Amino acid sequence: MASLEETIKENFRYGITDMLILKLLTEEDKYVYQITRDLEEKSNGVFKVSKVSLYIPLNRMAQRHFVEEYKMPIKGGRYRKYYRITETGRNYLNFMEKEYRALHKSTLQIMRGGTETPPRGKAN
Repeated sequence: MASLEETIKENFRYGITDMLILKLLTEEDKYVYQITRDLEEKSNGVFKVSKVSLYIPLNRMAQRHFVEEYKMPIKGGRYRKYYRITETGRNYLNFMEKEYRALHKSTLQIMRGGTETPPRGKAN
């Protein structure tokens, strides 16, 4: 059974998974292993997900037309499934980034006691 701390971490991660996947897909089309690796590497090991757990958000985003799937041949007559972000996905990502930044800023403000800290070198 997951501890309270593990549950809280999972809830935070779940809320931003789509946004992070879409952001990675703005770099280039990727297959699931690449997405998994990039999430872990670019988060300094904080955002670890299994390949299997990525199929749920990828399928959800494909249904919403945020990503498209296509297959490319690899050795032995097999195929690898790649994902690419669509224009609809880019629009959604832009919206999510703005919402995330506003939420992050507000959260920090509350955590600091309800006052916004002025930028360094600037007085109120």
